[in-house]
Amino acid sequence: MTDHALTTAPDDVFDQAVQVTTDSEQGAALAVRALVEIQSAITIAKRFPRDELSAFAKLMETCKRPTFAKKARYKFPRGGKPVVGPSINLANTAAQCWGNIRSGFTIVPTDDDELWIQLEAWAHDAQTNVWKYVSDRFPNKIQRRDGWVVPDERDRRELVNRRASLAVRNAILQVLPFDLIEDACDRCEETSSAKASGDLKANRKATIKKLLLAFDEEYAVSQEMLERKLGHGVADIDAGELTELREVFLSLKDGNSSRADHFVVPSAEAVAADELNDEVEAAGKDEAGELGGHAH
Repeated sequence: MTDHALTTAPDDVFDQAVQVTTDSEQGAALAVRALVEIQSAITIAKRFPRDELSAFAKLMETCKRPTFAKKARYKFPRGGKPVVGPSINLANTAAQCWGNIRSGFTIVPTDDDELWIQLEAWAHDAQTNVWKYVSDRFPNKIQRRDGWVVPDERDRRELVNRRASLAVRNAILQVLPFDLIEDACDRCEETSSAKASGDLKANRKATIKKLLLAFDEEYAVSQEMLERKLGHGVADIDAGELTELREVFLSLKDGNSSRADHFVVPSAEAVAADELNDEVEAAGKDEAGELGGHAH
């Protein structure tokens, strides 16, 4: 179960209940509701414990669906080697199949929230009563074709939801068995490779056109940039390359990587991106120092 409304951990629920009572009746009601939901989840988990074999089989069967598998893995380079991992979609589905898993996030108020956004995500295995937390702090900026800009309310909401989904995914992965996720990724790779091969055989031209339009419209990645990455023209793309580019696209969509991680970006844009990345990295180090073991 994924519940983005519940954001209270068991260690602080009673303290929060006392705190918000002095602030407002509404705050007190929310704290009580949070406590009741935690207790209910644990009670239900004890009454209906997960069947691990059944949960595994259900997830593996899901990974055979091409549409799901295509959006189940991300890919980006690090240190000259490819990094492949489970997407937000796969983490959420795995949690649902595994059962008795809850997750959510909360936005943390800060003194500089016009410039920076801070949030904390969590995942709770109600059956084992294990909690994991992931903190994230990032600039209140989005990238457009003409550079980094301050978002309007709609774009800010999308930015927060995207970063929060990524943080929630990371928290979920810490409460799920690692081999469950590895096996799911392997099954999805098999499914995606077969689907890419079928798409190219059925209609190569339309498949490539769809890929080009998606990269250009969503992330300003031109055909020239794609061909430079491939080392040849897009007309000669094979099933393995198509699968990889689809994983790259998902990585960009989920926020696991930036455009410059995968493609040679025009120099002016690259400089602006590097400056912002340096700023984010510096803030991340400061945040890690403040939060100690709370950040992962």
